[in-house]
Amino acid sequence: MPSHIKIPLKLEKVKYENFQDQVDAQIKAKYISECLVSDDDSFTRCYKDLSSIFKEVSKEVFGCTTPFVKQEDIVTNRQIKSIIRELCAISGGIHFKKSGHMAHILLKVTHVYCCAVASFECDHGSFETLLHFLAGKQQLLEWYLPLL
Repeated sequence: MPSHIKIPLKLEKVKYENFQDQVDAQIKAKYISECLVSDDDSFTRCYKDLSSIFKEVSKEVFGCTTPFVKQEDIVTNRQIKSIIRELCAISGGIHFKKSGHMAHILLKVTHVYCCAVASFECDHGSFETLLHFLAGKQQLLEWYLPLL
């Protein structure tokens, strides 16, 4: 993943001024301001030259960000894996319900959703809607997960 140029804060006006001064100096040094743009080729050449100056100077003055690398945590406990899968399936069921049954979901999610509908119809307890029932089940699993 390529790094991106850092955007300085408004408080760092000195960097913007420094950027402007360096760009102006390089444009003068490469005589870009004196180039006559008369056709597509001359426009493209001038555009590429200006773009390279902007890119070089901005990297030099503002710096680059380091790309984010997500660390994968490997879960080895079967019980925890099972709960995480169930949480993902319930989240998918909630998404499916909120979308008005229009979302594309996995077969596992369909199964969990159908089981939740059946459970809710048999005994919905204190939950008013199926969505609240799913959210309650999700919260219960999230609560139980750290206890393992």
